[in-house]
Amino acid sequence: MLSLRAGVVTLLFLAACGGAPKPASVAGAEEPHAPTPAVSVATDAPAPTSDASALPRGVSEVAVDRDGFLVPPHGILPEGYADRLLAAGAPPQVRLVSPGAEPRTVLRYVYKKGDKAHIGLTTDLAMSMAIDANAATEDPLPAPRKTPRITMGFATTITAVDADGTAHVDAVYDAAKASSGTPAEIAAVEKALAGMAGSKVSYRVTASGRVSDVVTKLDPALQGPAREAMENAAASSSDLATPLPDAPVGIGAVWIVDSRVKSGGLDLARRTRTTLEATKNSSITVHQQIGAVAASPVATLAKLPTASVAITDFSSRGTGTTRQGLTRVAELEATSHVDVNMQMRVVSGETTMHFRTALVMDVTTAGK
Repeated sequence: MLSLRAGVVTLLFLAACGGAPKPASVAGAEEPHAPTPAVSVATDAPAPTSDASALPRGVSEVAVDRDGFLVPPHGILPEGYADRLLAAGAPPQVRLVSPGAEPRTVLRYVYKKGDKAHIGLTTDLAMSMAIDANAATEDPLPAPRKTPRITMGFATTITAVDADGTAHVDAVYDAAKASSGTPAEIAAVEKALAGMAGSKVSYRVTASGRVSDVVTKLDPALQGPAREAMENAAASSSDLATPLPDAPVGIGAVWIVDSRVKSGGLDLARRTRTTLEATKNSSITVHQQIGAVAASPVATLAKLPTASVAITDFSSRGTGTTRQGLTRVAELEATSHVDVNMQMRVVSGETTMHFRTALVMDVTTAGK
């Protein structure tokens, strides 16, 4: 029972990390629930009502809200829908919604060989969970409980730049610590994070922010939640840079990015709506809305690989603001907030449990 609960907590935490808005960096037979209201952004484009334009003929449509976010029943896409929208492992797809005001220009990152930066990420998480004997209960969740604050740091180096502007980047994690908790809580989290320092992720990123060729080098001694977190960081290659539109854009421009994210044993289809708020001194400031739905109801628990895990309800919505330099890796300031609600059924041997949880996560990112 305790190991099953621990495995679910790990999955939920990593799922929250996958649903959070990521900073733009060069170095989402039951009756459907009502859609989660989204923060609206005014554009000149008509509000979409279905996602049929992105799918082959014959694929059933999934409703979207007025801001273009997918709202399938219970937050779970129909079988095969996610693969036809965007195959697992495929690069993110960018769709321009509104070009914004004049003057307009094509946004591009300009990478320099040898450029170095140190990026710090601070995460605050509050989680509420209930374990039910059956799926029918509607009892309120207990009050959310804050977990220790987690601070992670990594150093990035651009090792080469191709003729077309594509950068080769090495990122090495050099710090992972916990704070703002009891001594026992801090010790438990830091034990889980032990061994992450020295982990390396290498990748290529184009001048338009498309990431490819992600390779992870981990210490064999790194196991458990820490290893799963690092593997998910590598698998979520679309998080390593914010894709930019190919067309010229100006202030107020809006574009949508579709990506597939593997996070904490979940397969998520994420859609990010980015609004260009400012351009100044070779940097951009963007506001992001993000929504993630389950690409599949099937999940896995690293602690219990033989358990059967079924997602029965999922929603993830968040917002963030990022100021990102287009010519300097270290010029980065970002804040984000995400809410995740999930229900799942877990069967391990003869034990069946129904988990309900709500998570609130705030992330601050700063480069120097």
